[in-house]
Amino acid sequence: MSLRLKLVAFFAFFSFWIIGFRVGAEPDSQYYLDKGNVYIKEGRSETALKYFQEAVDLDPYNVEARNNLGKVFAQKNQLDEALAQFQKALQVQPNYFQALSNASYVYLQKLDYPDAILYARKAIRIDPDFGPAHYNLGMTYFSMQQYDQAILELKLADRSFPDNPQINERLADSYRGLNRNEEALAYYRQAVLDSPYSSEARTKLAATYKDLGQDSRSLDEYKAAADIDPANLDAHYKLADYYESIRDWDDALKEYLAILKADDQQAEAHKEAAKIFERQDETGKALYHWERYAELVPGDPEAKEHIDSIRKPILSKQQVDQMAAFNQKLQAQKQPGTGQPTPAPGALAPTPGAPPVIAVSQNDVPLEDTPTPSIPDASAVPVTNTTANVPNPGLSPASPESASPPDASTNVVPIEVAQPSPDVPTVP
Repeated sequence: MSLRLKLVAFFAFFSFWIIGFRVGAEPDSQYYLDKGNVYIKEGRSETALKYFQEAVDLDPYNVEARNNLGKVFAQKNQLDEALAQFQKALQVQPNYFQALSNASYVYLQKLDYPDAILYARKAIRIDPDFGPAHYNLGMTYFSMQQYDQAILELKLADRSFPDNPQINERLADSYRGLNRNEEALAYYRQAVLDSPYSSEARTKLAATYKDLGQDSRSLDEYKAAADIDPANLDAHYKLADYYESIRDWDDALKEYLAILKADDQQAEAHKEAAKIFERQDETGKALYHWERYAELVPGDPEAKEHIDSIRKPILSKQQVDQMAAFNQKLQAQKQPGTGQPTPAPGALAPTPGAPPVIAVSQNDVPLEDTPTPSIPDASAVPVTNTTANVPNPGLSPASPESASPPDASTNVVPIEVAQPSPDVPTVP
């Protein structure tokens, strides 16, 4: 047998021996690390955490397992546990730039900006092209409102993650922080193209269009943002402001009610809804929203004034007319020289010195200071019950369908009437 054949046979035997040994051996740290990575890709972070923990328990020097375990803790917002794993990995391998970058991220979440910058820069010195470290450094500068530095780092991160909507949105935010709205607009548009169903990105794009005077496009983007996420309160408020500026009270009310459906604790929405309901003479619904507003903003004099006004009984026009006719009748019946009404035939004359007696016929209406106006024939003379719309405090009020305009002094910046909104994924 030639030497070459002998070597082939030896390596074949050795390989089979190794495989047999691994099959019969207990799972090691690498086995649990690999299994954890599989579960991470499947989005099963809790299961992955158990496998990473097992890998670390079997081999405390497995820096990759520690780094991955720290990442899961960070995703669960267990920042101290995450940082402990990254630091232990760095004790074993100080130049492990992935752990350095991840530690930078945790320090950023803890608002420890100096350490976030320190660890990100250490990672970049080891690997100048490592995108996550540039992103963490850029976000740290952004949080510190150092927008020029943030733009520099985020653009370096963009090289590693081209067309990443999150990076484009943060670049746009940074340009907007510098009032460079044209450049911000370009990045917001790109972020929306990359992620058409991002309600947040569309809201920011709408605000930038508004700042640049492109009101129609701004309106379209606010509508799209609210359609994508009905809980986007900012978009609903902006739409309500616009509808109020053109005195479209019905659509303004719809926006305020959408806000309250998402968050019933929004005092301003209750207040504006109450005003529109008053404008539409729906006093019961107006009273409900004024009372909710008063609960959220105790002691507000405006709320008390409106609540008292709605609750105060008010005479109908017909009652006022009947009262005026009754007073005229009294004047006509006064006795000459006495100033007293002439007694009706068969009626007793008033006792001298006693207070005058005024007879009220069944067709008469009481005077204004009478506690409860009395109208005799309800079928012939309908009386408006001004408390009919006040909700029963023991019942949940019906879901309103319409709300109240702001006062004329409300500071609303009108914008142009927009064309119908395009489909959500389309950027105008």
